[in-house]
Amino acid sequence: MKNKIKILITGADGYLGSLISLELAKLDYISLIRTSRKEKTENGFIKLDVRCEKESDDVISSTIPDIIIHTAALSNILTCEKNPKEAYRTNTLGCYNLAKSANKLGIKIIYLSSLASKNSKLIYGKSKLYGEKHIRDVTAGYQIIYLSMVFGLTPNIKSHRPFNKILNALINKTSISQDNIWEFQPTYTKHLIAVLILLIDHGFKDNDITLTTHEHCTMYKISCDLIGKSLTFSEKKYFNRDLINNNTNDLEIMDLPTLHYTKMLHELKNEIQSYLVLNNKKIEVDN
Repeated sequence: MKNKIKILITGADGYLGSLISLELAKLDYISLIRTSRKEKTENGFIKLDVRCEKESDDVISSTIPDIIIHTAALSNILTCEKNPKEAYRTNTLGCYNLAKSANKLGIKIIYLSSLASKNSKLIYGKSKLYGEKHIRDVTAGYQIIYLSMVFGLTPNIKSHRPFNKILNALINKTSISQDNIWEFQPTYTKHLIAVLILLIDHGFKDNDITLTTHEHCTMYKISCDLIGKSLTFSEKKYFNRDLINNNTNDLEIMDLPTLHYTKMLHELKNEIQSYLVLNNKKIEVDN
């Protein structure tokens, strides 16, 4: 019997980290090490603040994972603009600390970055870009995955991510104001999970990939498509955001799955319906 693949997840209690932990835990050939910046040892978490070089080194050297999946980040754009020092400490220095520790033991890293790092005028994007440069120094192998605005149900329904805000608007029957100007190609959580598993199973070394749908949309469109126009109002909310056209053919070249907006929308509606049924909430969606 082969040894299990040991994977350490940073930010395992976050919006994406909690979902990745949930899905990878279902695979019997993977052994998970879940870390959090907060003290959560009673729930099977190990405390790891990636901003601290010693703490990063101590945790990684004591657990010696085969792969680190780095999801921990300061992702709120307004918070990063107001606190640039903290943005760089978390998103840039955190990558440096992990890369340095990984190189001591020959550990691979999968880094969840952001399309904001490409042509970004924002502190958030710049801090992620500089973090990528440190990940590229990982000698055992790295994978940088560029994500756009991410949608999908995760165990962390309290985070202030766009999908959670849309879900809460539906549950509470409160209106939500969404931007109708900036166009982007969204990222779907299930698409991310499928690609991560393929990368873990088949290996990776020094690649960049972008995970989005083929098609563009606005926040207003996706909100209307998910919970209806009666709850969604249009307003210009985003500034200094670049339109980035992603060539999703790169995924096909690497034999990775691609995704159309209509398929994502169908799956998201099913996720919402399952969540409402599970939580005994009888809500009709007005399209």
